[in-house]
Amino acid sequence: MASTTYYLVPDMQKAVQSGAIKESNSTFECPAGMVMIGRQHQGDENGNTFYQSAPLILDPNTHQTGTVTLSAPSNWIDAGKQSELSYKAPNGYVITGRKHDGDENGQTYFKISQVLIGNTLSNTVDEAVSGSIKESSGTWYNTPSIGTMKGAITGMSHSGDENGNSTYTSNLVFFAG
Repeated sequence: MASTTYYLVPDMQKAVQSGAIKESNSTFECPAGMVMIGRQHQGDENGNTFYQSAPLILDPNTHQTGTVTLSAPSNWIDAGKQSELSYKAPNGYVITGRKHDGDENGQTYFKISQVLIGNTLSNTVDEAVSGSIKESSGTWYNTPSIGTMKGAITGMSHSGDENGNSTYTSNLVFFAG
C-alpha cells in the first residue's frame, strides 16, 4: 500500500489579525482552530504588538481530502526572560499563543498545539529561520513560502531589550500515511 503525504498550509482567505496589544503584561491566544503565522511589535514594552492567525488546511493544489484539527492548547510554557529568549516547539507542534510580563527582563510564555489529520499526529519539516528583525522596528514577520507553501510559526528567539533582534522559526506541517 502506497503512502500518501499531506502538506498543510494556512488558509489565507480566513487569516485574521489581532488588534493592538500592549506588549508588557500581554496575553494573546489564536482564535480556536488557528495557528500563529505572523507577529509585529513597535516600540518598547509599552508599545503595541499585533498577531496574525489562520487555520491550517490541506494544500489545495493536491486535491486531497481530510479533516485538519488542533489538539487542545498546552498550558503556558515558560520560555524564560525575553532578553535571552530561545524557544522552539517540539516536532509536530505549532505556536497558538504568546504571553509576556513586563519589560525585556520579564518572562515570555507560549502555548502550543499539535496538528492532527483525522486522529493521526503530524510532523513539521523544512524549517526556515527568519533574518534578524529589530524588535522595536514595527516590521511584520509573516511565515514565508517554503518552496511554494507557507508554514506556521514554531519558534522565536530574542536577545537584549526592544532594540535587540528577534528571529522566528517556521515549519511546514505534513503527514505521511
